[in-house]
Amino acid sequence: MSTNRERTDTASPGETVARWADSLSPVEAEDVELSEAVGRVLAVPLVADRDSPPLDVSAMDGYAVRWEDLQNRPAVLPVIGEARIGQPPIELGPHSAIRIVTGAPVPKGADTVLRREWVREHGTHIEVPAELGVSRGQDIRFQGENISAGQTVVPEGTLVTAPILGACAGFGHSRVRVFRRVGVALLVTGNELVAVDDTVQPWQLHESNSWSLRGLLSMVPFLELRLLQHIPDDLDQMVAALTGALDQVDLVLMTGGVSMGDTDFVRPALEKIGATIVFHKLPIRPGKPLLGAMCHGRPVMGLPGNPVSVLVTACRFAGMVLRRLGGISRWQPRPTLVEVNDPEVSNPTLWLYRPVRLMEQAVAEFLPTRGSGDLVSAARSDGFVEIPPNTVGTGLRHYFPWSLL
Repeated sequence: MSTNRERTDTASPGETVARWADSLSPVEAEDVELSEAVGRVLAVPLVADRDSPPLDVSAMDGYAVRWEDLQNRPAVLPVIGEARIGQPPIELGPHSAIRIVTGAPVPKGADTVLRREWVREHGTHIEVPAELGVSRGQDIRFQGENISAGQTVVPEGTLVTAPILGACAGFGHSRVRVFRRVGVALLVTGNELVAVDDTVQPWQLHESNSWSLRGLLSMVPFLELRLLQHIPDDLDQMVAALTGALDQVDLVLMTGGVSMGDTDFVRPALEKIGATIVFHKLPIRPGKPLLGAMCHGRPVMGLPGNPVSVLVTACRFAGMVLRRLGGISRWQPRPTLVEVNDPEVSNPTLWLYRPVRLMEQAVAEFLPTRGSGDLVSAARSDGFVEIPPNTVGTGLRHYFPWSLL
């Protein structure tokens, strides 16, 4: 027998799903080669193996000098050598200068760099003008000013981006410890659905939900689609599919079959195998039948069957669960605020999600839509905005792109 612990408080839909996600634990960690780390999530902090910079280096092309030799200007300083990148620092004696390029080690004894354009160059010596204002330490990047050895560059739970990949290499990490990929199963329900390359009758539909979800999953390297299955509207077959999927993945996503019709078997199937229903039917449009459950220690999300509902609930709600399982520390969404213009007042009880196209300067325009089955509107949009209940559409609204990140 199942246990029912559905939320009955007044939390917003986002808060309801976020609290559930917060109760979940990330997947296990593994070590991967640096070449495989981009798009994965760090399972341990990235730590600097040495100071950055590892020694004092020049920030400009010019001349390394002693600041005390500049106190009586104009000054003439002989050029006695050149500091080169990739070579150990050389020695600078009193009352002289050393030619230096950006990134080269500052010579021992030098404490200031004069830019080439600030001095008069004569090959064997330089003239420092009397009017030149310069301070001790000018144009030197000092050892450890970016970070000291042993300090954290970025914390655990950070998505490995291109700059972080470069930082891993720069601090000598040829292998990186990351959370393993989150395994996902897609179970698509519906007797009316046929494959995209099959002949379709007027009373049938080409199955598109799995393609939308596959597109979202494929854009996130730490997610992995392990199982894709189309299930007829049959209770026994749904029970068998769910039982098999739960043994293979970290999250089961289902589409269709979550409403209250005679052939909506997702909830009965979950209850038959002992699932705990966490929430069902949130006050949202589209996507109200959205369901969340725990079964055999695994989260299951039942998304509605209409295409736009699937996209909205996946991006707005399933994304939180997937990011949490993937180990991202900032797994709750941080949507962009955009300006929209619509004088209509929203439904007094429902949170609305409407497709928009992004314009210039953080402005978005609503696109005409004919409901949760309007794939055309979704395809023409960049994402959607969230409008709280009983709210005038005009104003700043949270914008969510068609993405799980």
